[in-house]
Amino acid sequence: MNTGTALQPADNTCLIIYDWNQRTEYSPLTSVLDLVVALTNSDLAHLYRMDPAADELRLHSASSTPEDSRIPRVSLEFTSILQRWTDYTQPRVVIPGDPDYSRFPETLVSEYSSLLAFQLHAESVHDRFAGMLTVCRRTGLPYNDAEIASAGRLCVALVASMKEFDRQQEVAQLREKLRSAREENLLLEKRLAERKLVERAKGLLQTHYGWTEESAYYHLRRTSRQQRTPMAAIAQRIIDVIAAREMERERLSA
Repeated sequence: MNTGTALQPADNTCLIIYDWNQRTEYSPLTSVLDLVVALTNSDLAHLYRMDPAADELRLHSASSTPEDSRIPRVSLEFTSILQRWTDYTQPRVVIPGDPDYSRFPETLVSEYSSLLAFQLHAESVHDRFAGMLTVCRRTGLPYNDAEIASAGRLCVALVASMKEFDRQQEVAQLREKLRSAREENLLLEKRLAERKLVERAKGLLQTHYGWTEESAYYHLRRTSRQQRTPMAAIAQRIIDVIAAREMERERLSA
């Protein structure tokens, strides 16, 4: 199995990373990409997501068309030749022989007769580069104007799906934080209840047996270790025993 080696980005460059094993399975995005493939008579479509913090374009989603995954991860550096395309406002058609053809990861995975690339911009954020859509076909003529227009119209749907995906991820993260907070709160409540039991048991031992606070605590801890039982459980037993004795004493004195 051949594997591309990641390159370290130099100044004013970024990486485009094709990692088939790390793609996101999100049905709305896959459906739009499948529609792009159908309308353009293509073999597959890829959606790359821009990570501004790392200056990386990463494969985010792909059409459901079976893909040749002999190269599961490829990292290519954006050279000045390839980087200039991100400034274009029009889609690009790249064919074998074009200087940029070999700089798209798809061309290292399989041989294509034509590759169509669109830049994507974040919705409601003017001129912010959000990602890239690539559509490929293995046989046939280069993409015509009608096919390019059809794919271009779906770019808006892709950006909207990306936004919805992000929203769902944020909701999922908030739910996980809420679940963790609830679990932590329950744990704190449990520890507080256990501490109250221990303190109550210590007080009863001091009152009924004249022990010091240190002696009462030592008795609880030693019994807990000897019986391999939580100290709170030992404390509850002591509370129950002393309470039962008190009830019996009251019964006999009545």
